[in-house]
Amino acid sequence: MFQIKMDNNKLGDYSLKTKALAMERSSLSRELLLKLKHISLISFLSGGLTAISFKALCLFEGRLEAGETQMV
Repeated sequence: MFQIKMDNNKLGDYSLKTKALAMERSSLSRELLLKLKHISLISFLSGGLTAISFKALCLFEGRLEAGETQMV
């Protein structure tokens, strides 16, 4: 018959390392999500500014009447 001896200190170290890795991974995920939110907000705002500047350019060149809108 075999006897298995468990070292509780090693198991405790393993669980602490696992918890630390999980916390690090979740904080990296949160940072990545925040960066993606900022990127999407910036791209949304820049897209809106591009549409506004295109409309202004068209109005300046006389392609559109003041009340007319055009889908691009």
